[in-house]
Amino acid sequence: MRSRILAVALLALPALAFAQGSLTPPGGPAETMKTLDQLEARTPVQKGSPGVNTQANGGFTLDRPGSYYLTTGFSVTSGNALTIAASDITLDLGGFTLSSTASPAEGSAILIQASLSNVRIHHGQIRSTTTYTAPSFTLGGFYGGIFAQDFTDTCRIDNIAIRGVALSGIYLPGENSAVRDCSVVTCGSSGIVAANIHSSTAQICGATAIRGMTVADCVGATVADTGEGISAVTASNCRGTGKGSHGVYTTSAALNCAGRSTDGIGLYSLGSATNCTGASISGTGLHALLAQSCTGTSSSAAGVLAIQTAENCYGETATGPYGLACGRAATNCFGNTTTGTATAFGLYADIATGCFGFSTTGSAGLFAKNATNCIGTTATGTYGLHALKLATNCTGTITSTAGGTAGLRTGIASHCTGENLSTTANTYGLYATQSAHYSNGGGVIGMFASVSASYCHGTASTIGGVAIQVGAVGSGIAVCCTSGAGTITAVSKYLMP
Repeated sequence: MRSRILAVALLALPALAFAQGSLTPPGGPAETMKTLDQLEARTPVQKGSPGVNTQANGGFTLDRPGSYYLTTGFSVTSGNALTIAASDITLDLGGFTLSSTASPAEGSAILIQASLSNVRIHHGQIRSTTTYTAPSFTLGGFYGGIFAQDFTDTCRIDNIAIRGVALSGIYLPGENSAVRDCSVVTCGSSGIVAANIHSSTAQICGATAIRGMTVADCVGATVADTGEGISAVTASNCRGTGKGSHGVYTTSAALNCAGRSTDGIGLYSLGSATNCTGASISGTGLHALLAQSCTGTSSSAAGVLAIQTAENCYGETATGPYGLACGRAATNCFGNTTTGTATAFGLYADIATGCFGFSTTGSAGLFAKNATNCIGTTATGTYGLHALKLATNCTGTITSTAGGTAGLRTGIASHCTGENLSTTANTYGLYATQSAHYSNGGGVIGMFASVSASYCHGTASTIGGVAIQVGAVGSGIAVCCTSGAGTITAVSKYLMP
């Protein structure tokens, strides 16, 4: 009996161990995506839509907060195409174009009324009929592209292309306004005006092309005698072109910028300029309070003008007064005058360290009150290097036989070399108004020191010339000095061979 019960139990076990549920598959996953209207209710800009009022010219006024979008582009013959009359509005132009054939010019493509805030406009085009043929504009169509009246704030414009407006392309006066990825071509006044402007361009403008507080990655060009290509508090990675005024102008800092002008300053910063270039025909190439790793060129003015300091900079001019000029200290800089005038300097600074200056003609290749580890060269100028007080480890050279007074001139020369290839009488390799120490000079008169010369070497370039002259004839002290050719004249000589 027990064996039968066990057998029945064993036969039932597989059915119990391997029992399964329904094999019918469940239904597909429910939809989780939401439409744009579910994410943000959007209103088409068309007659009858809530918050959309039709204007007499065929344009529209948006007078309720919300999100709106164009369903098509359109043109007007007068006035504004769109008027925004409420805060908290987002307008998507949908890639469509607003245009005007008004004559004379009138209205704006999009007018943002006064005292509004939190307005965003994006993704579209504005076309109007203003054209430019040098030197003047022919006005027509819209006066303005996107124009915000006074006291508007927190307006943002993205991905808008504007062409041919009579006045401003984009004008946003608010402190928190922003423009990004926009372009303006041909406008009779300013191109883009906003607090923050990024990755945008404005060209063929009748006033300042781009003006803002923070401007980055932008290109601006004006064709006007007034107004800048780029005008900002701080500008970075920008290029600006000016005509009568500056290519790039900043009141605080310019970083990685390039400015070019015809008659104004190529790049002008009231603060610092770093890794910047500036070029001008008749104005200064680059002008800054502090210049670092910058290059400036000019045809007839200074290449680089640094009010306080210049570091790792290059300045060049053709006929201007300075290749590079610095009010205080120049470090590792190069100044060059390629043609020069009678008073030109390759490099001019109060203190020069590790600098090189060259002038074809003029006063000096390099001039400083104190110069250390510097080189100054001129072809026919007065001095290769002129250090008013002290020259240390410096070299000055005059390279032409028709050259000037001295290869190197200074008050006190220490470990310096002066060379003068001039064949004119009473010219010097090295000329020290006080003393020379451990220095070398070569020229018609190899070296001259008013008071003393110690451990110096001089070489006269003419047979029977003077290698070293210390003081007037019959005065001065020479200590351990040697001659490569010529005589050494001094009233007192010590440790002389």
